[in-house]
Amino acid sequence: MIFQCTECGYEQRNEEFNLCPVCVASEKAELEASAAEAHLHIDAVNEAIRNFHKKHIAVNAESPIELSAEVRALLDLMMNWEADQCPF
Repeated sequence: MIFQCTECGYEQRNEEFNLCPVCVASEKAELEASAAEAHLHIDAVNEAIRNFHKKHIAVNAESPIELSAEVRALLDLMMNWEADQCPF
């Protein structure tokens, strides 16, 4: 029996598969690139929030600017975000 890769059409006899090794490697590389891009975005968001926190909240601890409870909870959550929670 001949099996065919669902991505590129590569054919192989006697061993069932959905993606050939080349397509698997390509898909893995795309996922790794996507994860790297996501990490850059997360780092940028965390840096912006860290700067906002330093500028508006930590400095004004005695009379902090008014923030809704939801915004404060979001800031607290993101300030405490740990990189090891992501598997990549």
